[in-house]
Amino acid sequence: FPSHDSQAISIKYGKSQQDIAEGYEDLVKRGYTSEQALGTMRTELEGSVASGDKFSDVVTVSSQVLEGFGMRAKSTAAMTKNTKTVVNELAYAADMTSTGFSDLGVGMSYVSSIAHQTNVSLAETTSALGVLSNNGLEADKAGTGLRKVIQSLGDAIGKIGSKNSVLTNLGIKKSEVVDAKGNMKSLADVFAVLNKHTKGMTTIEKGSLFKSLFGTTGSQAGQILAKNVGELRKLTEEVDKA
Repeated sequence: FPSHDSQAISIKYGKSQQDIAEGYEDLVKRGYTSEQALGTMRTELEGSVASGDKFSDVVTVSSQVLEGFGMRAKSTAAMTKNTKTVVNELAYAADMTSTGFSDLGVGMSYVSSIAHQTNVSLAETTSALGVLSNNGLEADKAGTGLRKVIQSLGDAIGKIGSKNSVLTNLGIKKSEVVDAKGNMKSLADVFAVLNKHTKGMTTIEKGSLFKSLFGTTGSQAGQILAKNVGELRKLTEEVDKA
């Protein structure tokens, strides 16, 4: 890493040259070209300064999320743009909820790949982790809980119309939870449908249903998201604009 660049960046962002060199080295080890590393690093430095989080955390978390959501790109311009999206959305969610950038990163390490595969957006995944944090599920617990919720919803939706389908027994039709392209609708939309079809249930009955849907690992996360659909939807919209 050119020392004169390191010194200039250090002065501009108020980070030590050692931290900057280590961040650059980390990105290069992950397969970034020198140009990509420099481009994305400036965004990550800005994110670190704005959020107050450690630069090393921002670098590591951003890289993991970019990879998990399939946002790695060949061109420097695209990498810089995608990194800005990731950093802005994570920093905004961290600022608007009780979680932090580092804890979001831990949660994302568990859920980003399955969220991407199931077409759950980065903004909604980040927001869901924030909502879970606000309700006592943090970091690895939030990540594993949300991963189980997304996996279970995908499985349950795929079984609609079949014998012993939990969602069919609730009266839920596939058109309520799947969009025109055959993808699962947003988490907020799906949980709104679940709430509609379980409106008359007691707390115990609903708890039992969620345990059968999401298992022990995901039932608490599922119940939190169901109770906070409005917050999840609103936060997702705000994070998406970040």
